[in-house]
Amino acid sequence: MTSRIISTSLFVIVDESEASRHTLQYVGGLVGKRRGFRICLGYVLPSLPTELLEFGGAENPEKEEKLGKDLKGEQKRWLSVARRKAREVFRGAHMVLRGGGVPGSVMKTTTIYLPEGQDPVDKLLEMAAVHRCHTIVIGRHHVSRFQELFGGDLAEKLVRRVHGPTIWVTSSNGERSCNSRLM
Repeated sequence: MTSRIISTSLFVIVDESEASRHTLQYVGGLVGKRRGFRICLGYVLPSLPTELLEFGGAENPEKEEKLGKDLKGEQKRWLSVARRKAREVFRGAHMVLRGGGVPGSVMKTTTIYLPEGQDPVDKLLEMAAVHRCHTIVIGRHHVSRFQELFGGDLAEKLVRRVHGPTIWVTSSNGERSCNSRLM
């Protein structure tokens, strides 16, 4: 009889926040040196600023072409800086998880770009599916009452809308929160 190790894949959403650091410590403590876990770290790149989305145009076709090329160059530079920040967040996340005993060989990373108007919940679910993760782990960011009226934070949106993967929500204010929806 051959034994087969069943792998549990976690899709952990990371950013530069305290909530994210707490989530990574939680996952590191939970997974530690256990076998059978894979971790995919996902970082959501910010959307392009509105001033980099398009320009007003020009009546002169040559000038319009130049303005278009300039805008593309500015977009590439902005995206390069955003990706560099993502790499820094991933480096920090790897350090926290390795500090919890998680081997680097079970971790991978993915950056997620949200085009203007795309729903972040849909994109996260899509990325979790692409990486074959049935559990999404995210830190809860505290939001004001005003922000709650307009949907709250991403963790709350995930818990409200997801019907499929399990959602683990951690909170860094001392209260532990684990809301889940099972498949």
